[in-house]
Amino acid sequence: MDYNVFRGSGWHTKVQDMAIGDDALAAAADAAAGRERELSAAQKYGSIVDDFHKAWPNSGATLVPYKSYWDRWWVCFPNETLPRGWIGYGQHHSFADTTEDRYMLYCLSLDVYRYRHGGNNERKHMAFSTSFEGIIKRAKKALIPLTTKLVCYGHYDTHCRSVQDYISTKTKAVKEAYKKVTGVEMGYTSIKEVKSWPLLQEFEHLQRTGHKWISSSLQESVEKLVSSVYDRANALANEDADMVYVWSDQNKIKLLQLGNCRVESVFKANLTSTAEFSYDRIEDLPDGLHGKISMLQVVGDETFLPNVGTRIGYGYFLVGGES
Repeated sequence: MDYNVFRGSGWHTKVQDMAIGDDALAAAADAAAGRERELSAAQKYGSIVDDFHKAWPNSGATLVPYKSYWDRWWVCFPNETLPRGWIGYGQHHSFADTTEDRYMLYCLSLDVYRYRHGGNNERKHMAFSTSFEGIIKRAKKALIPLTTKLVCYGHYDTHCRSVQDYISTKTKAVKEAYKKVTGVEMGYTSIKEVKSWPLLQEFEHLQRTGHKWISSSLQESVEKLVSSVYDRANALANEDADMVYVWSDQNKIKLLQLGNCRVESVFKANLTSTAEFSYDRIEDLPDGLHGKISMLQVVGDETFLPNVGTRIGYGYFLVGGES
């Protein structure tokens, strides 16, 4: 698998949540802080950790027990935001072609499809061996740092979903305001731009001339309708805005210029060809980006702010344009 080329079916190149999700992030943080986790019985009496350090004494890695699985250990390296993968012991008897496998390795540099059956999550990015010598040999080659492009690609769906949720909220506001003014339900396809909507143009003209409606509640509803249509138009503009991805890893701030992210195939092509920029401090980022990150740091995870971007845990999709 080319680590930084994103082409073909998403099923074959899609980054797995396991590698970049909350469990992985927490494991790396625990390793960096020297926090010890409670071990399962199998982890206490197993030999994975000792065998790993004997076979790879100068790796510098810390093995952190995987909370959700008794037979797995995250492999964390210094100054890296995420683990490079996990190593485990056991048998995947439900889908394996043979029950002889004893050792497992998972990392995103592996594009091995070991199983003929079962779900996609069961058989991606994994290697197997009947001996620890065999699995550690694969580990030394495959456990390489997660690249900025891989992490960005893994966060892409979350960003797109957050943008669509924001647009849906603005669409709902338009429909509710329209019903208050007209008493009629509005279909999604009926929402137009103000410049091609004579009713809205007339309402705007009345506002500019200082027209006072007989009913104050009707006037309030009309003003809300006009503003909600503009709000939705501004929200839609964010779909086509150029994007930048930023995250922190290896004591550096990493940045990718992504261009338009609306269509996944275009996004993947841009991601494959773009160069990565690295900065020592967040204050050194190009003009405007530091301020946008500061705004996103005070909102909830997976929150989209118009003309600012989306926060996804430790990463940020930033919208081009004025914030």
